[in-house]
Amino acid sequence: MGIRGIPGIVAAAIAAAALLLTSGCAAIAGASNESRAVEQGEERVATTVYRMGLEQPDIGAVARDLMNASEMLSGTIELIGVEERFAESDGDDFGSVQLRVLFPEPQESPYLFQDQEQLPAVCFSVTWNRYYDTGTERIECPPDAQRIEPPANTSTVFVIPADAADAAQAVLRELPATPPPAEEIAAMIDARVTPPVGPLEEAYPADVAVDGDDVGVAFGLHTDCEMVVRVDGVVGLGYVRWTSLQEGEGGCQGWTAINPPL
Repeated sequence: MGIRGIPGIVAAAIAAAALLLTSGCAAIAGASNESRAVEQGEERVATTVYRMGLEQPDIGAVARDLMNASEMLSGTIELIGVEERFAESDGDDFGSVQLRVLFPEPQESPYLFQDQEQLPAVCFSVTWNRYYDTGTERIECPPDAQRIEPPANTSTVFVIPADAADAAQAVLRELPATPPPAEEIAAMIDARVTPPVGPLEEAYPADVAVDGDDVGVAFGLHTDCEMVVRVDGVVGLGYVRWTSLQEGEGGCQGWTAINPPL
């Protein structure tokens, strides 16, 4: 006899069916957890990428920005790989970063109707060109993957010195009524500016334009620009609408300072 009066063959069949049902449920649960992990992982990667700045100079800068943005998500995204590629133009992919998304252990709660299971880590590869990310691909997490630090930044960082505008105004006030060539004025301003002291930092050179007796000076790029002008003998700070400083428009230039777009 089998289980309490049930024939042995019937009991064996019941046990086998129960085992298959349990295994099937476990497999479905496992697949469901993985699908949830992939879906949530893609969302977290997309959120992190969205928090980043645009126009990255290289894949190392992408990795550094990604990790800074990931810290806003409590460090749930780890950098596990950086791959550099040769790009013939700015629109070509210059590399990819490999990311691992981790999920915190589920917390017990009396408000949950069922036990929450730990979601597995999932990995992705994100490719980039100079301007934006060009694709995110799910990849298998390498079994020996370790969190790595982004490549160190060894490129020159151009900054606008704190006293750049003051130095430029002082030079423009000392100029004669008929100003010397723009190159000479720029050299006088650059010599008076206090050099930056940060690692790898270098001061933006003064961009100077001369139009008759008027002089315009600009430091920086369209994203961060300071201007000084001398117009009709009066020296002061220049102001140009941000939209007029964009590439293809006036730009952060001495000439734009003298002749701001309408």
